[in-house]
Amino acid sequence: MVRRPLIRLLVVVVAAVFTALLFLTTPLRGLVNSKYSEWQKRPRFINACNHPPTSAVQAYRERLPHVQRRTFMRDFGTPTCEWSLPYTDAPSSVLLGVVTSVSKFSKRKLIRNTYARDARDSTRVIFVVGKQNWESEMGQALAAESRMHGDIMELDIDENGDLGKTHAFYLAVNKVFWACRFTYVAKVDDDVWFHLPHLEARLDKLVDHAVTEGVYYGALLSWKPDFHYMAGMITALSWNIVEWITKDPFSEHNAWGPEDVKTGEWVQRYGQQRAEALGNSKHPFHTNPVTCPSGKGYPHYECEPRESMWDGNDGRLTQFKHETVVGVHRMKEDQLFCDADALLGPR
Repeated sequence: MVRRPLIRLLVVVVAAVFTALLFLTTPLRGLVNSKYSEWQKRPRFINACNHPPTSAVQAYRERLPHVQRRTFMRDFGTPTCEWSLPYTDAPSSVLLGVVTSVSKFSKRKLIRNTYARDARDSTRVIFVVGKQNWESEMGQALAAESRMHGDIMELDIDENGDLGKTHAFYLAVNKVFWACRFTYVAKVDDDVWFHLPHLEARLDKLVDHAVTEGVYYGALLSWKPDFHYMAGMITALSWNIVEWITKDPFSEHNAWGPEDVKTGEWVQRYGQQRAEALGNSKHPFHTNPVTCPSGKGYPHYECEPRESMWDGNDGRLTQFKHETVVGVHRMKEDQLFCDADALLGPR
C-alpha cells in the first residue's frame, strides 16, 4: 500500500516526459531541416586537393590536378589531401589569389576565360572577397557563381582595401591548404593580365630559394634605400613566409595600411628574424640603392623588370614583348584586358 503512490508518481513523470518529447519533436525536426537547408544553400569553395561535387564543376575544373579534392564551406575544414607535385612534372606549385569585390562578376568571368585557362596542373586561380551577406541579391548571385565554379574564397573580414584584407587572405590560405601546401602563394589585383606560363617559369627557377631562405617576388618599389617592397599588382611569397605571417604577432599588429607596404614590412621582419636566428647578419639582406636587394640574406628578393611587368597605361600594350611579358597592370576596362590577352597571350 505504501508503494502505490510512488508508482503513480513515476507513471505521471514518465507520461509527462513522453508528452514533452512528442510536442518538441516536430519543432526540433523543423529546426534541423532548416539548418540543413541553409547549409546546402551556402556557397562552396573547392579545394584543389579534392574532387568537386557536381558534373558542372568537374567539367570546368578538368584542368586541375588529378588528385583527391574536397568541398569546403565558408568556415572551411581540415583538408586530407596529397597536393600536387608528385602528380605533375612541374618544379613548383602556385596559388594565385585574385583580390576582388563581389560586384565584379564580368571581371571574374573574363579572367576565367583568359589567363586562368593557361594555368598548368600545379597552378590554381581563386577569387578572394570579403565577408558577404548571402541573403542579399548580390550575395545570392555570388553564391550561385561560387557553386558553379568553386573558386571563390570568402574571408572572415568586411570588404576593405587596406584594413587587413591581405593579412586575412594569408590566414585563410594557411588554414585551408596547410596539408596541401603550394610552393608559392601570390596575392594579385584583378586589373592585372598575366602570361601564366612565363610567371610559372620565373617561379620555377627560384624553387631552391623557396624551400630554404624563402622568396619574395614582384615588381620593385622603393621609398628609401633600406626599405624595398613589391607593388600591389602581384606579391608572390614562398610558403614558409606565408606560414610565418600567420603565426608571428608582428604581422597581425601591423595589418592596417597600404597592403603592399605592409607586406614588405612583414617580409623584412621575417628576414631579420631568420638572419638573427642563424647568426649570419643583423640585416635581412645586403641592399643596393633603388635596385633589387642582392647578396646573401633572408629572404631571396626576385624583382621583375618593368619591361616584362608594369602598368599598361593608356593602352600602351606595344611596350611589352610577347616573348618576355609576365603581367600588365591597370587593365581595368574589359576590352583592354581582352586586347592584352589577344596581343600578348600564349600562342
